[in-house]
Formats: sequence, structure tokens, C-alpha cells
Amino acid sequence: MAPLAARAALDVSASTAWPTDTKVRALVVRLARENPSWGYRRIQGELTGLGIRVAASTVWSILQQAGIDPAPRRSTETWREFLRAHASGIVACDFFTVDTVLFRRLYVLAFIELATRQVHLAGVTTNPTGGWVTQQARNIIETFVDRTEPIRFLIHDRDSKFTVAFDEVFRSTGIRAIRTPVRAPNANAFIERWIGTVRRECLDRLLIVNRRHLERVLPVYVEHYNAHRPHRSLRQRSPTGRAKPDSGTVAALDRSDVKTSSEGSSTNTKAQPNQGGSGFRHPRGFGIGEISRGSLPKAPAFVRPLVSGAARVSREPYGGTGSSDERIEDDGWPRSDPKRGYDHVNGCGALEPGATLSNRSSTAG
Repeated sequence: MAPLAARAALDVSASTAWPTDTKVRALVVRLARENPSWGYRRIQGELTGLGIRVAASTVWSILQQAGIDPAPRRSTETWREFLRAHASGIVACDFFTVDTVLFRRLYVLAFIELATRQVHLAGVTTNPTGGWVTQQARNIIETFVDRTEPIRFLIHDRDSKFTVAFDEVFRSTGIRAIRTPVRAPNANAFIERWIGTVRRECLDRLLIVNRRHLERVLPVYVEHYNAHRPHRSLRQRSPTGRAKPDSGTVAALDRSDVKTSSEGSSTNTKAQPNQGGSGFRHPRGFGIGEISRGSLPKAPAFVRPLVSGAARVSREPYGGTGSSDERIEDDGWPRSDPKRGYDHVNGCGALEPGATLSNRSSTAG
């Protein structure tokens, strides 16, 4: 009986799975992800060289639990990994169309840098021939040369407008043209995503009259996109770097219904009605305190027509007379209108019947 008991005890100890150190697991996963061609036995050998003794089966189990495929499947580089590894040296280009109010179709050629998301407009035309596209390549090629990190690849689709002469312009400066597969827009996803952005944020909100109109609208939006629009992939920064705002244009946001403690006591400050002050008090408790007219942020140029249109719509529910005496200040924001009882600068609440902005403090309570 003793040998059987000893054998049973030996079997139990052999089947017991001792937990591997967390740092060792993280190291195994890191080695596998940074070296796709390494199998579990190669990783075991590297760990042995570092003085870490781990069984090959343990390494295999760690890779399985982490969802990492075997070495032959991981050694092949995907298209996404290629773009991420060489983003600083890749530029993508593509055409997109814009239809005018007179049912004429315009073609726009645009380039985008994958690393910075900076967009460059090449040109607008009604007849994009191979010669026109080649000429636009000659005009824009100076933008991608003489850099600390040179551009190495240009991605475009298999459109017949991208001729051999077009690729030769870039090849002469050391840029290799890569054509995407047939009917594979995801292979050129960066420029396709920007085309969707310019449609949603600009072109779908305007009626383009002709080519001259489009040539005036697109550069304004591209300048806004490159210099002001935040990007999640750039940590909410713009492609060309956003300038720091002046101290006079920053509004302090406060929450009035947050509990604050002072000397061990807790108080709950509720939203109070605006008693003739110059700040705006939102019904939910958010406030923008003491904003003067000169410190209001300046609206972008392509947004100002939308701001004036929104002002006309927002004044009607406050008992307006329907007159069209709209006045917009130099900074792009609507001026106060005492006739309609709506103050766009000093407040947003409606006034009592017969009251004006001059005696607002007496009627607000």
C-alpha cells in the first residue's frame, strides 16, 4: 500500500500547475509580438539566456492564453502593420467628385501624409486626363522632397488616370508608387476616410455653383483641417500643430451643483438665476462666467454664414417681430438684439414682456 500511496502522491504533484510569475508572462508575450518569426522553443531559449528557466510547454501555454498564433502565421506582415511601420514615409492620393447645382461633375485630386494626416490639394478639373494628372504631380512633388524623413512610398488605386508618366514623376525623386488591389478601398483607407470627412463637414453643407466656387471653398477647409481640427490618432492635436490660445480667449467652466467642502463641512450649491450679471447660467448647472465681448473666440471663416443663419432661427421663439435686421460682429458672432429680448453676449434668457436689456436686473428676479 505504501508504494501505491507514494505513486498517487507523485501523480498529484506532477499534475499541479504552478503559477508563472506575471513578469515572466509579460516578457514571453512581448518577445512573441516583437519577433513574429520566433516560436515557443526559440522564446524558451532566449529566456534561458536571460537566466529564466521555463519549460517549453509553459511558453506554449502562455502564448495560447494570450491569443498569439504560431510563428508561421505571425511571420507574415499584414498591410496594416506595414502602414504603421512606414507611416512617416508614405503618402496616399485619390480622386473624389463634387456635383454642382447645375449638375456638372468636378474632379478633385488630393494627397495625404499618413504620419501627420496633413492634406495637400493638387487641383480641380472637369476633365481629368492623364496629362493633367501628370502635370499636377510635377507641381506638388516639391512638397515631398528635401525632408529629414524622406517620403518613400506613394499609394494610389488602379485608376487609368494614374498613368506611367505620373508614377515616373515620383520615381525620379526616389518615391515608389504602390497600386492597391482591384476594388479594395480599405487598402487606401487614410485618403478614403478624409474624403468622407470633407463631404460630411463641408461639401454636404454647401451648394457648389461652379469650379471657381469649389476652388475657393476647399482651400479654406483644408487650412482649417490642417491647422485647427483635432485628430484622435494625433492625441487630439492638429496635423500642423495647434497654436496655444491666448489667456483672454479661455473661458472658465464651472459646475454649480457640485458639493464643495470647507473646514469639514459639505455644502451643495444649486443653480441660481442670473441677477443681471454678465455670465451665462445654463439650467443644468453649467456656467461660463464673466465673458466679455472682446474675449469671445473667433468663429472660422467657413462657419460664419452658418452662425448668422442659426441666429435668425434661434431668435424667433423669443417673441421676435420677424424683421431681418441681422447684424454680425467682426468676430463672427451675433450682436445683442434688444427688440427680441435675446442677448447673445451677456445672457441667453428671455425677458419679461415689455422689458428691455437695460432693466434686465430688475426683471430677472
